[in-house]
Amino acid sequence: MQADTWREQRRFAGAVMRELGLTGAGLGAWLSRTVEEMVELYRGEEGRWVEPGEAMGHVVGNMMNQAIFSVRYSKEDVKWTEMQNIAKEGAEKMGALAAVNFLPFLRFLPVMKRNLKFINIMSCMLSFNKS
Repeated sequence: MQADTWREQRRFAGAVMRELGLTGAGLGAWLSRTVEEMVELYRGEEGRWVEPGEAMGHVVGNMMNQAIFSVRYSKEDVKWTEMQNIAKEGAEKMGALAAVNFLPFLRFLPVMKRNLKFINIMSCMLSFNKS
């Protein structure tokens, strides 16, 4: 039963990747562009400390944007920076809320209320943007 679902999902993913040119030589070119972007980021910071999480977030995020939306952003793009900051803040707030799953009474603490409110606002914004 589960094997059938897995097989169906694998076939779907393969079909989408073929349609987007992300198999064979297309995949190599796509990954090569991503690696080149990463190397350029590090080369531009030569001699200075580089926060690997930021560089990886930019490169992997761009790779996902290209695959899903056919868009890549420069590291300096204001819109891209704002999206990354929202994602980072959301991830931090979600991490802070993990304890609520195990200790539900924590949701009544002021800090948890703020985090829940932020997540609710972001959910509303995302659903509004979809429509």
